[in-house]
Amino acid sequence: MKLCITGAQSTGKTTLLEHLKLQDEFLDFTFLQEITRKLQRAGYVINEQADDTTQLLISKAHLENSEVEGCCILDRCSLDGVVYTHYLYNKGQVNRETLDVALDIFLKTIQNYTAIFYIKPEFAIKDDNVRSASLEFRDSIVELFDYYIQKYNLNVYTLTGSTEERTQQFIEIYKDLECNKS
Repeated sequence: MKLCITGAQSTGKTTLLEHLKLQDEFLDFTFLQEITRKLQRAGYVINEQADDTTQLLISKAHLENSEVEGCCILDRCSLDGVVYTHYLYNKGQVNRETLDVALDIFLKTIQNYTAIFYIKPEFAIKDDNVRSASLEFRDSIVELFDYYIQKYNLNVYTLTGSTEERTQQFIEIYKDLECNKS
């Protein structure tokens, strides 16, 4: 099972992932953290300033993550990669070839995920000096998520509420998927 948590920055994806690590249902799962923070620590530009190199590295990581064996929960997936790359393409910060790579990886890998859990913004952005604190950027990203979800008729599970409520919703959906699998 490959379960991924997706959505714009500062929506609580990583916080949810940390809560899921503590749940008995997921003790045998591998948890894959998002790549963006690692790239920033390595000196790459991220967020609105990202470039072709950053986006190609992120797309490659999504491809690799989609091929991980066994049960895993991912903080972001190839949907995120194509959404952020599309935003940067619209701003003239990445070229068409980079967008094509992100789109190709998205199209090749999106069926590899058992379930996509989507989190829309419900809370104020917390400025942690990593994520962008720009509401305009976040709103543009949300529009692109909605565009891709609709255009490709993606079956996503939208999680809402507090971290505890989201955790419970995630577990319930996971249990339903497990029941339907057998």
